[in-house]
Amino acid sequence: MRFLLFSDLHLHSWKYGSTVSEGWNSRLERQAAVVRGMFEYAARKGIRLILFSGDWYHTPSRVATEVLATAARIKEALPQDIHLIAIPGNHDIKTKGLESLSVMNSSNFHVISSEKHFSTKEFLPNAEDELHLSVLPYTEDSQVLQQFFEKVGSSKEKRFVLLHQGVSSVELNSKGFTLNELLKPDMIPSNVVQAFSGHYHSFKRVSDKLTIPGSLMQHTWADKGENRGFLDVTWTGSSMHMQHINTALRRPTVPATRSTAPEFIEFTVGESVVDARSRLQAAGWRPSWNNGSVLEDKIRGNIVRIISSSPVLESYRKKLMDMGPASLEIVYDEQSTEDKYDVDSKSSFESLTELFEDYVTRYKLDDDLVATGRQIINV
Repeated sequence: MRFLLFSDLHLHSWKYGSTVSEGWNSRLERQAAVVRGMFEYAARKGIRLILFSGDWYHTPSRVATEVLATAARIKEALPQDIHLIAIPGNHDIKTKGLESLSVMNSSNFHVISSEKHFSTKEFLPNAEDELHLSVLPYTEDSQVLQQFFEKVGSSKEKRFVLLHQGVSSVELNSKGFTLNELLKPDMIPSNVVQAFSGHYHSFKRVSDKLTIPGSLMQHTWADKGENRGFLDVTWTGSSMHMQHINTALRRPTVPATRSTAPEFIEFTVGESVVDARSRLQAAGWRPSWNNGSVLEDKIRGNIVRIISSSPVLESYRKKLMDMGPASLEIVYDEQSTEDKYDVDSKSSFESLTELFEDYVTRYKLDDDLVATGRQIINV
């Protein structure tokens, strides 16, 4: 049986890097478009089952009307012959016993809000094959998790497991630090083919029986430089094949999905094209097939931040904006280059004007900035 699996959608009216287009938050619209693209991918491949491992929403205590309306439109876009099985994550739970994901329930969108052990035949009775699934929404009770795995291990069938838990001793979103989480890889019984656990946002094969699918797309600057996407999984009854589909890849002639997710992209002023290409490729980027420049190919549609130790020329800013980023932020960082202007050298100048003109020459400041500076000095 072939199925897709994704996690940590975090639908939200994001403020950073967004605009309002026809009354809708632009980043929220991009999120919805990526999910619809995944649905189209499933339809093209003849896949009839999609699993979701938690955190449909971003804010647990209150979900905005715009977000709920977008979620409803996503549900409407799910083809009738494709079934989606979802569990709540910690961001979907308002209080104990109350979660916000159940409003998505429909004839082919199935929210399972408590522990359940079942066959996919329950939802796909006419399918030629089946999965034996054990699912458990997010819990903070170690005893609940332990008893869940005891039930899984008592089953005679080979089972797949769907969870929303952090994994102990695994780097939190590949940032180098770990937490003592409830879920430990050695808890998984031998009859489990694969356990998928949402919560952490970086895709990782923890062991031969445990996979963290990661989030469907990048959400914040903490995700910078990391691949995000969904899993395409095939189970033959005796072996499993799994492929991670990057939702940010731009391959116009052979699209994985018809809508790409925005990425958080950071450049340093003065970085050479060769260095930029090497750094981006090391982070998993592959150039598109449209013969565009390395900058234009990576900037278009993305959330971009430029790090500079000096004011950026207005002409350079305009050139970057013409490349079509979703947003552009310029951050001035005195420590970003070794060529930092030495303020102690002012003693070698006879006047403040000479010091200013030396600075202008070194950093090739924009004409408007130069004119303003000269006016201030002469006041």
